Amino acid sequence: MRLVISFLIFWWGTHARATINEFPNDFLTVKVFIDAPGMNLDFQSRDTNRLIRWKPNTRANVGIGASLAGLVGGSVSAKGSLTQEDRIAKGETDYQDWRFFLNYSWVQILLNYQEYRGFYIENSSQIDSTYEDSPNKIQARDMSARNYSVNTTFVFSPSSFSLPAALDQTARQEESGGSFLAGLAGNHTIFGND
Repeated sequence: MRLVISFLIFWWGTHARATINEFPNDFLTVKVFIDAPGMNLDFQSRDTNRLIRWKPNTRANVGIGASLAGLVGGSVSAKGSLTQEDRIAKGETDYQDWRFFLNYSWVQILLNYQEYRGFYIENSSQIDSTYEDSPNKIQARDMSARNYSVNTTFVFSPSSFSLPAALDQTARQEESGGSFLAGLAGNHTIFGND
C-alpha cells in the first residue's frame, strides 16, 4: 500500500505545473558564493587490511560566479587561509578547482577540473600509534590528484520544474512542480606520489 501511495505522490509531482520566472531581461547574473572543495582518496592496506583515508588540507573558498542570459557561465574563487596550527598538523595543499556550465531549461551540462597537491592521512592514529596523542597527521607533500568530470542532468518536463532555478538561481520557480530527471556522469581521477 505504501508503494502505491508513494507512486501516486511521485506521479502527481511530475504532472504538476509550476510558475517559473525566467528573468528574460537579465542578460548578466552575478552571484557570490561559499564553496567547500574537497576530495577523499580511500585505500585499503594490504598488510593490515585497514582503511587509509587521504585528504587535502583545504578551507572554504569564497567566489563570484556569472551567467550570461542564464545559458553559459562560470565562476572564480579564492582560497580561505589556514591557521599556522593547521598547516603544521596537516600540511599545506595547493589546489585548483575549475567549473564551467551550460544551462538550458531541459538540460544542464557541467564540466569540472580539480587538482590537489599535498595530502594528509585523516585517520593517522589508526595507522601509526605514535600519532594517537598528537594533533599532527601523516603528511605527503608530493602526493597529487587530478579529477576531470562531466555531469549532465535532463528534465523531462521543463515547464513543471526549473533546473536553472534549482541549480544556478538564474530563474525563480514560484510554485511547486515536478518532473522526472535523468542524469549522466563520468569522471576520471589520476593520483600519484612523486
